[in-house]
Amino acid sequence: MGADLFAPGDGGYTARVTAEQLGELFGVSRTMIYKYRDQGMPQTSRNEFDLRACVRWMIERANRPTTASEETTRSQLNNAQREKVEIEIARLRGELVPREDVRRVVHDLAAIVASQLDALGPRVAPFATTWATPAAAQAAILVETAAIRSSIAAAIRGYAADPDAPAAGDQAPPAAPAPRRRRKAAA
Repeated sequence: MGADLFAPGDGGYTARVTAEQLGELFGVSRTMIYKYRDQGMPQTSRNEFDLRACVRWMIERANRPTTASEETTRSQLNNAQREKVEIEIARLRGELVPREDVRRVVHDLAAIVASQLDALGPRVAPFATTWATPAAAQAAILVETAAIRSSIAAAIRGYAADPDAPAAGDQAPPAAPAPRRRRKAAA
């Protein structure tokens, strides 16, 4: 503030300041100064404030008892602002994923699981008549389910490496190895 900002007033000299200067003095934005004005902070003319009157107003405002609803509202606003900042920081750190991206990944993984399970029967059926024992059938099915799990894991790794890459799981895993043929019982 230069000397040209001071002018004689009632009871001494007063400083005439702009909203920007007042905001800088109070440590708030120009927008907040205008909000204070709307709440009753004195303004001498368009974008000009009497510094002495504004300081008095701020002191009175600070000493004025607040109602429970004002305190609750202020507390809620502070909590919301803090939460917004925390969310933004987490997003910038890559700790948060947009909901739509999660939906897309879950949808793609569900499609992979469904297509792989739908293909399980046709891949295993041709070998069903050649299984000698239930253990052989179980072994063949386990090979197929391991291939399905591997396909799903590869898709998940792909999403982790590049979330924007297309789904990698609609291809079927390799067919189960042919089980051993039944041995003919000695006659």
